Amino acid sequence: MVKKKWFYWVGIGLPILVMAVCIVAALIGDHQASMSFPMPNAVVGTYSYDGEHWYPLEDDSALSAYDGELVVKGHLEIETMDGGRLYFYRNHIGMRLYVNGELYYTDTPSELMEMGEALEPSMCGRCWTYLLTPAISSEDEVEIHLVNFHRYGNKNAYRQLLDTMYLTGNADVVMETYLDRYRKPFYIAGAAILIVGIMMLGAFLESVLIAGKKTPVSHEQQGHLLKQGLLVLMAGGYIWFDTMRIFEEIKRFVFHTYALQLCMMLAVYYLGLVITDGFRGKKKRFFDVVMGISCGVTVLLIALAAGGVLLLFDTQVYWAATQIVLCVLLLAGIVHEWMKGAQRNRFDLVCAAVMLFVVLLELAGVGTTVYDGGICAKTVFSVLLLLYLFRGIRQLLADHRAALKNQQLEKELEDSRIAVMMSQIQPHFLYNSLSSVMDLCDRDPREAKQAIADFADYLRGNLTSLKVRKPIPFRTELKHIERYLRLEKLRFQEELNIVYDIQTDQFVLPALSVQPLVENAVLHGLGEKDSGGTVTIRTKETDQEYVVEVMDDGVGFAEDEYRDDKQTHIGLQNIRSRLKMMMNASLTIHSEKGKGTTAVIRIPKGDQV
Repeated sequence: MVKKKWFYWVGIGLPILVMAVCIVAALIGDHQASMSFPMPNAVVGTYSYDGEHWYPLEDDSALSAYDGELVVKGHLEIETMDGGRLYFYRNHIGMRLYVNGELYYTDTPSELMEMGEALEPSMCGRCWTYLLTPAISSEDEVEIHLVNFHRYGNKNAYRQLLDTMYLTGNADVVMETYLDRYRKPFYIAGAAILIVGIMMLGAFLESVLIAGKKTPVSHEQQGHLLKQGLLVLMAGGYIWFDTMRIFEEIKRFVFHTYALQLCMMLAVYYLGLVITDGFRGKKKRFFDVVMGISCGVTVLLIALAAGGVLLLFDTQVYWAATQIVLCVLLLAGIVHEWMKGAQRNRFDLVCAAVMLFVVLLELAGVGTTVYDGGICAKTVFSVLLLLYLFRGIRQLLADHRAALKNQQLEKELEDSRIAVMMSQIQPHFLYNSLSSVMDLCDRDPREAKQAIADFADYLRGNLTSLKVRKPIPFRTELKHIERYLRLEKLRFQEELNIVYDIQTDQFVLPALSVQPLVENAVLHGLGEKDSGGTVTIRTKETDQEYVVEVMDDGVGFAEDEYRDDKQTHIGLQNIRSRLKMMMNASLTIHSEKGKGTTAVIRIPKGDQV
């Protein structure tokens, strides 16, 4: 058993460990610009934004892509050969290269901007690319012109390009030897998160399409699972699309850029939906309106980009403004939930607040942004996802153990049901009932006929109880009791008095849970008393529960005698266990020797079917 449990934990924990290692390794080399370590080259010289004021180009120079066209003038650290490849990372900017005052290279976006024409969507993106260089010595003057077409989302684009320039004659070797170690872990981590999202959506579809009405999952839970699955899927897509190869994906950089942007926008939207699912009342209605507005703005911006009115990348400034407001409102909602002590998991509230705060900072441009690597957002999301996966696995194991326990309880319940039914068909009762009917046949055939009907209905009720797995109405149980008492009345005659004090019958309880108590009252309470007595059956209702009492004024018993009577004790234990498992109800017995016995069943109203 120990070996099996160890193997089970290894089988579950190993994939999570691998995923965690991949995520950590990926986050260490997260930024696209960090892929530029092999054979770096750089410009040594000065830079200017206006052509008049020139500043030394340092490693820590603040080169903002929002300040206009940048001109860098100087010489290359490493000489290039004719036809060599100079690789660099281009993030939604244009580039022109002059060697000794002559234009050597210009890209299409730069040409369009110089002519005053609009930039086409197919030219807007980020990728690793290269140019074939002439032979450039350390004495040649190099001039690089960088121009940004956007106002938001790529502030560090100039610095990224200048920091990621390197030379190589064999890109395949560089890719495999240097860049893949930074790309692959992140690529795998993003793919793993995508798979988790797909699995969650598969679980949602299974609960809706396959399980149908038989599924124990409510519509609210299904909706929450759908939103969580879409959140994980979009976040995984954002991480996955953020890793691109060099030359092999240059032709697909537009698709990657647009897919990355859409995944980012939808991930933030679904994050809001997941958080607002836990709100209730007026707050829920308010945030439903807020999320509707957010959805409308997102759809409108995507539609404008699809219609060519705006580049998708240029919608970021408008989208970010609305999402900053949304994040502030959601954080306020979470704080309110915390302060009012809402019945919501504090862990979920903390995780939601941390994720929102990080997204808010990156949307506001504090540190890196979600468009510029999003290191902090990726780190926090990945860690939180691992925590939730761990919690989910723990819950799955707990559910598995609970299912096994429920199977055992079901078996015990079935055994208890059979035991109770068999205890009701005792030879002495059959013999006594048939003897009483036989006596009636000569004295009162009409009454004998009724007695036979009661006897048949009594036996049928016992046998039917074997098939009944759900609680039955008390009225049904009461009819069964009345049949039994009419048969016993034939035997005891005037020595058995019956009092019914039924104040309520609008509740349910397990089959054969009261009749055995009545039988004990008759046989062990009054049957051993020479003068007979009275059995009283009473029901009443309180604000919290329904109460059933079976009382007799028979011989009673002491506590130790009750324990020694194994048959009676086992029968009562069976009733008690069925009441507990099926109704969360209780059975108590109080008896005093010489005065009688009272059995009390208490059924909470909250557990009524």
